[in-house]
Amino acid sequence: MGNIVVGKVKNSDDFVSYSESKLTGKNPFICGVDEFKTQDKLNGSPDLKSINKNVAMSQNCVRVYYEICFAAYQNNNSDITTVTNWLTAIHNNIATLYYNDDIKTALSEIFVWITQDPYTGTPNENLNNFRNTRLTFNGDLAHLINSPSTTSVAYLNSLCTEYRYAYSGVSQTYSNVPVYSWTVGAMAHEMGHGLGSPHTHACAWNGNNTAIDGCGAQAGYNEGCSGVIPSSGTIMSYCHLIPGVGINFSYGFGPQPAQLIRNTIDTKACLGTDCTTSCGMPITDISFVNITQNSAGVVINDIISSSWKYKLTTIDGTLVSVGNTNSPNFNLANLQAGTYYRLYLGTSCSLADAYLMSRIFLTDADWCNSAPLKDSGGDFGNYGNNEILIKTFYPTSGSSLTLMFTDFALEKDYDYMYIYNGPSTSSPLFSNGNEVTGNAIPGPYTSTHSTGAITIKFVSDTDVTDAGWKANFSCSFLAIEEGDVKDRKVNIYPNPAKNTITVSSVESVKSYTIYDESGRLIKGNVPSHKGNKFDVDISSFPAGNYIMTVRMKNQTINKKLIIQ
Repeated sequence: MGNIVVGKVKNSDDFVSYSESKLTGKNPFICGVDEFKTQDKLNGSPDLKSINKNVAMSQNCVRVYYEICFAAYQNNNSDITTVTNWLTAIHNNIATLYYNDDIKTALSEIFVWITQDPYTGTPNENLNNFRNTRLTFNGDLAHLINSPSTTSVAYLNSLCTEYRYAYSGVSQTYSNVPVYSWTVGAMAHEMGHGLGSPHTHACAWNGNNTAIDGCGAQAGYNEGCSGVIPSSGTIMSYCHLIPGVGINFSYGFGPQPAQLIRNTIDTKACLGTDCTTSCGMPITDISFVNITQNSAGVVINDIISSSWKYKLTTIDGTLVSVGNTNSPNFNLANLQAGTYYRLYLGTSCSLADAYLMSRIFLTDADWCNSAPLKDSGGDFGNYGNNEILIKTFYPTSGSSLTLMFTDFALEKDYDYMYIYNGPSTSSPLFSNGNEVTGNAIPGPYTSTHSTGAITIKFVSDTDVTDAGWKANFSCSFLAIEEGDVKDRKVNIYPNPAKNTITVSSVESVKSYTIYDESGRLIKGNVPSHKGNKFDVDISSFPAGNYIMTVRMKNQTINKKLIIQ
């Protein structure tokens, strides 16, 4: 006969009882891991052979921050106490399921929207909006709860990353475990993804990339392999979609998913052990400045910590250096030109060899002299997951860069490149440079900025990559006649000239360069004295047309120079 469920009817003194095994209604819960393509595959199969198989309570504890949408607040009589008690009871059931599999969790905080919330899009849009809106929170995993029951979405293995978020659309009603209810099941399932577990029908188990069960495939959610249909499924399965099978909370997560979750959370640097404190994620961002061919400056965005540890590797993981710093600004030296590196950062709170955040960067090269631009995978590999690359390219000769792609392949609609006409992401986007994705070759792009620079920003999501890109640069001169009309802040005279020219400007000049018509550097120098006026000897220059680039504090101006 199975479980007998007794429940109170909402807004009534009546009760209802039924046999759980005889329910005929279709379970509405679908995990958005299928629709959200970033979760379709793991970065390889979990290495179950290397995971400690001694079942013991996890050392670390996952603290969950909940955010309740306005609709769920309204469903609870628009009362803070009622909705808080409702979610606390649901969490206690979820925590019981995890505790039964020796996984420690705790409720850290509940935030309730008592006015209209901003999460009114699709489940995928709501999750992404939640991640971008709730940048900081009190907990290790943030879970957005909405109503009614809809597709639910989570990022896979997201603890201690900027993707540590989940979204669940749930019913108002639930049952206490071990009785199965859609609300408890959906929320525990999405949380399980964040803690490292894929679906049981994923090709990621048994030590040989096969599925634990075939419920997902039979229900129409194939992830690439088949499996047996069990008598009852576990929490990370889709067996609730198979009539007569369902999910049995008494089976919990099952041995392999539970083992993987325990191992995952016990290797996360930001988690604590006492369910009340943790290292958290004080580092909110890493940026790179003053990049040259052999050095790069690092800026750490962290208003809490006072010391940090770092590890620098090449993109294939080869160790370059390790160190500690008491300054949020430090320099990396002895680098190779045109090379991708990954910098890992952690705090003294994190484990000895554990880091909280990493970012990639690319050193400079002689872009105007045939140095190619490639993605981090190089000639034969794909770019990586979770990459955020911001890189500004300056002309090394001439006055303006043109960026020309020869190969281009990004995961369509999930990985994006943004291409800016200027020296930063604050510069205007090229008209065809916004959210470039897929495999159509974009561009070319020619800078019209006074610096001649082009900036790219590339962002890849948590999973699934592609072949990336290959590109080349060419350098040419800006339309000087237009520049002369607009930029009266620098004057060159006489022009045409024979032996000497005088340069005058409205502000102090930092440096100047002179190029011939082919873009070849002829002369470059810093004025011998500070001031707004100086002379330049051109007596050794052949007759012809030249470009003089004058760099001041706030702008760079190009001037046409004729030598007779």
